[in-house]
Amino acid sequence: MLVILDDMEGRRAFRDPQAVITAATPAQLPAALAALEAALAAGCHVAGWLAYELGYALEPRLIPLLPQEGMSLLSLGVFDEPVAGLPPPSGRGWA
Repeated sequence: MLVILDDMEGRRAFRDPQAVITAATPAQLPAALAALEAALAAGCHVAGWLAYELGYALEPRLIPLLPQEGMSLLSLGVFDEPVAGLPPPSGRGWA
C-alpha cells in the first residue's frame, strides 16, 4: 500500500504499513473502527481511503441500499512516519 498526500505541508508518502485495516461489510465496521482508534492512540499515522458507501453502512436504515458483494467500505494502512521529499508524480492520472 502506498498513499501520497500533497497538501500545505508538501508531498508526503506513507508506504509499507505495519497493518492494513479493512471492512467489507457493516458487521466488520466496529472492529475496524476500534483498530483505527487503537492505532491513533498508539501514535501511528493512518492513511488510505473510505468508500462513499461507508456512509450508508454507518446509518442502519440505509444498510439495505448497500451493494451486496465485491466492494470494500474502507482500507486504511497503519504507518510510522511519512516519507518526505518525493519527486512529482509521473503520468496524467492522480488524485
